[in-house]
Amino acid sequence: MASGGCIQNEGTATITNSSFGQNKALAGNFNSGSGATIVGRGVGGVLNNRPINGGAGTITITGVTFANNEAVGGLGNVGGLYTGQGWGGALNNLQGGAMAISGSTFSGNQAIGGQGGTGQGGADALGGAVANVLGSTLTVGNCIFTGNQTTGGLGTNGGNGLGGGIYSDGQSTLAVTGSTVTRNQAIGGAAGAGGSAGLGEGGGVYVTAGGVVCIDDTTLLALAGNVASTSNNDFLGVFTIC
Repeated sequence: MASGGCIQNEGTATITNSSFGQNKALAGNFNSGSGATIVGRGVGGVLNNRPINGGAGTITITGVTFANNEAVGGLGNVGGLYTGQGWGGALNNLQGGAMAISGSTFSGNQAIGGQGGTGQGGADALGGAVANVLGSTLTVGNCIFTGNQTTGGLGTNGGNGLGGGIYSDGQSTLAVTGSTVTRNQAIGGAAGAGGSAGLGEGGGVYVTAGGVVCIDDTTLLALAGNVASTSNNDFLGVFTIC
């Protein structure tokens, strides 16, 4: 598992008025671990945030530019759930982490699922700019997301590409206000002969059923012009108005 291409935060941190470009969380290839969930997984091209060993896993990000960073799952890995996946091209908020982002710009970041080995499906890619997963809380205010992308891995069946800008799962909480989400893409992975291509859904934002999500009217008006290879170009999921 590759965790945080530049920063791994397990305590309390603040980042202000900074730029991060061309960082990578690049997972290893051809590893195996029966039932293991972290095999070949690349998370947080710039930063992975999670509480561990009693740490807070809390981070505040203000006035930061994230450009052309990548979270890349490894090739041909064998294991349990999440094997070979890429989460959060710039930022990954994981397992009860708390992340607050304001006045920041995300452009050209990518989450890329790993290619499956012989006879294997491709892995999923979640959150081209930011992934919020496994019981975490993400607050986004006055930010710009443009030109970010998820791409599912190649395989017997292609992996899914979900949430070109932001991905939030069914265990987590997300609030987005005053933000622009445009020209992001969610692309499903290609399949081999006789297989099925992966889903590409939620080109702008993808939220899984069960999560707590609110989006304000300003963001809804600027949530446009995104592309998904399968369905729901701009948004997939259920939300309330903030």
